[in-house]
Amino acid sequence: MSFIRIRNLSAWASLLVCSAAVAAPPAVTPPRSVQVQLGQPASFSVAAIGAAPFTYHWYHWDIHGNASAIDRCGTVATCSIAAVTMADAGEYNVEVYDVNGEHAHGDPRASLSIIQGNEITAASCSHADVQAAVNQIPAGGSGTVLIPEGTCDWVTALLVIDDKASIWIKGAGRDHTTLLRTAADDGDSVLSDNNPAAIITFDCLQGQQVELSDIHLKGRSDNPDILTRGLELRGQCKNFKIHDAKFSKFSYAGVLVKGMHSKGVIYNNDFADNWKNGLGYGVAVAGWNSNINLAYWPPLEFGSENAVFIEDNYFSGQRHNVASGQGSRYVFRHNEMVAWRTNSDRDPSRRETFQDGQVDAHGVLPTANVTWDQQTASGSRSWEIYDNLFTMANDTFIPLGGGPGESPVASAGMRGGNGVFFCNRFDRAAHGGTLLFVEPRVSFEGNSQCHLFVDDYPAPFQVGFQGKSFFWDNTGDIMNGGNATRSTYMDDGTCNDLIKEDRDYFNMSPAEQGGEFANYTPYPYPHPLRDAVIFQDGFEQQGSSNPPLSCDAGRNGRPTRAAHEQPAS
Repeated sequence: MSFIRIRNLSAWASLLVCSAAVAAPPAVTPPRSVQVQLGQPASFSVAAIGAAPFTYHWYHWDIHGNASAIDRCGTVATCSIAAVTMADAGEYNVEVYDVNGEHAHGDPRASLSIIQGNEITAASCSHADVQAAVNQIPAGGSGTVLIPEGTCDWVTALLVIDDKASIWIKGAGRDHTTLLRTAADDGDSVLSDNNPAAIITFDCLQGQQVELSDIHLKGRSDNPDILTRGLELRGQCKNFKIHDAKFSKFSYAGVLVKGMHSKGVIYNNDFADNWKNGLGYGVAVAGWNSNINLAYWPPLEFGSENAVFIEDNYFSGQRHNVASGQGSRYVFRHNEMVAWRTNSDRDPSRRETFQDGQVDAHGVLPTANVTWDQQTASGSRSWEIYDNLFTMANDTFIPLGGGPGESPVASAGMRGGNGVFFCNRFDRAAHGGTLLFVEPRVSFEGNSQCHLFVDDYPAPFQVGFQGKSFFWDNTGDIMNGGNATRSTYMDDGTCNDLIKEDRDYFNMSPAEQGGEFANYTPYPYPHPLRDAVIFQDGFEQQGSSNPPLSCDAGRNGRPTRAAHEQPAS
């Protein structure tokens, strides 16, 4: 047996430091997003700390999400492109290896946005003038369409944009440019994949990059027979931005995002009075309609960029502020929500909305008398809901809950998929905790009250199916200590209970539970896309003035109030 003699503690400490450095992967400062004119140079650089020397392997994701290694960048810390082409657009990242073979990525990815279009100002906010301005951007081209101040009724007209490489529709401000359709009648096309029915539709089937801001889209929630929505993004839009806008009075949804792999950020918007009995959403996130046997359920990626991010918005008067289904993934954070007991017209005789969850995730889309594997669509895939403020309107006919005939406002109804729900604050009046359901009703054999039949546990696409859900550190005026509870859903209490605590869901953090998601970390806030400039004139404000995330996935943080005043009625 042999020994190494260490003559002093300083040398021993140095050896320990060296050993730790060898074992640890390098720390990588991520590359920054850039925008350049077509044909101009662009470059991305990273810095690494650790056991030098380092080797760098660069990767590019094109606008369709296809990844490839970049040979021309070599293995150095800076990736340079002499003259960008449209094929260079997309996202860039690097894998860094140290001298010991340990490696790390420079997350999050950086985006390369290419400018090849000019600003075009519409003559007015009329449909004809806005359409004419959009038509000035050639197919495959890019540009910004500025809509001037005014209120314009498009009657029955629609704007569908599907052939631009990238486009930004920008008004003169949410309080200055208003578009509406007083004669809208969308019938049953609300979820149609083929017939657009929103005031403005972005179709991203060819990988287009889209943006909308500084505008008010207004619907008709006064007629329950009309299904209206404001903005639709379809075809799996990637890296989209919807910001500084207002969406009000839509009986279906203010914003509808469709496509299992859609990703982008919806921020700094006002959503007001988007309500209909049984519908009425601020934001609806959906995959595609398809038979479950053919449906693709995306992988579970907590903390990933692969989701629709809804952050720093103000919601008031929706049935659900966010709803989801059909394999969709969303992150809902730093929002402020005001619940009303009545419908969107503030009618104290109608109280349906009081029991509607302010955030929501659908399970299997139920079809009566059809077995689960023949249903029309799968449930939500994943949801991350944290650092939000749930509150209630200061209205004299809204009870505080707890008295005879009174009940608390529902905070969340999660009926499908997997997720995390943590660090939310509840102010003013009693709120119900998060309720978990199987949707639709489930029976094993012979119970006609439960019309969806399965052979065994688990029920498809239920909460906890093929994964776990977690609820912790939700504070304030909320029942059940902020914990999630199992609830019956449209049954007589005899249906089989296929959701169980500490198996399908946990009232604790992933770190405390210690399973496969123990190292869960939220995606960076604010979303990095908010700092990326896509178009030539950029944003009025770069970055976000909001405070950093005050409640991480670690434990006892407290949420911050969203930076919005209540919008005018």
